[in-house]
Amino acid sequence: MLFWLRRSRRNVFVNEGARKYLSYAFGEVLLVVVGILLALQINNWNENRKEQATLQSYLKSIARNMREDLVELEPLRDRRVESLYVASRFDVIRYQDRFTVDEILFFARLWTLGTRKRFSPPTPAASTH
Repeated sequence: MLFWLRRSRRNVFVNEGARKYLSYAFGEVLLVVVGILLALQINNWNENRKEQATLQSYLKSIARNMREDLVELEPLRDRRVESLYVASRFDVIRYQDRFTVDEILFFARLWTLGTRKRFSPPTPAASTH
């Protein structure tokens, strides 16, 4: 019986039809694997493209916010520089008994500088992405 099975198996593999079928089946399996790998690669490329677009959107938003903040900070910086000047001048004239009109106007300006304006950056809104 064992001899008959060996002979039968050898005849099947020697037979031309079985060999063609096995090569066809191997080709089909290879084609499916290549197709799956190609689909995965395209999917990865598309995901990377979407991530890059989102990142660029975030970076543009950050740059725009920074420009807006700089515009708002410029007057504050000027006011602080003026405050330094006023403080140094005040230190010189505060102990005088009499004041000139310019010095009285200076004190009025000093009084208005006392109202501080602060920079408060905008809070991030809910993201739409």
